Amino acid sequence: STALKNVNVGGTFLFCGSLSIEQNLNVNSNGLMTVNGSFAFGQYKKNTSLNINSQSKLQLHGSTVIYGDLKLNSGATLEFLGEGNTITVYGTVTINSGAQIIGKYTDTQGKLK
Repeated sequence: STALKNVNVGGTFLFCGSLSIEQNLNVNSNGLMTVNGSFAFGQYKKNTSLNINSQSKLQLHGSTVIYGDLKLNSGATLEFLGEGNTITVYGTVTINSGAQIIGKYTDTQGKLK
């Protein structure tokens, strides 16, 4: 398990296990971040933002909790791998044109529409 404060992904980042990121996460253009296990982002009622930028991809397999905002910019992809995935987003979700969410998942707060 690992706890980090700020993360910028400019290439490829693969993590297996339990990952928490406290303040900011940017998956930059053409970046790929894959988390297999449990993933927690942000702090409850704090101004934190998870940004998936143009032509980048965030792949998740397992349980994800986002306490801040989730922003999928134009051309970004949020992909759920395998079965049994759950995601809970307590902040706001922004899905810009050309962004996509693919795979099988349970959206516990109903925010990924």
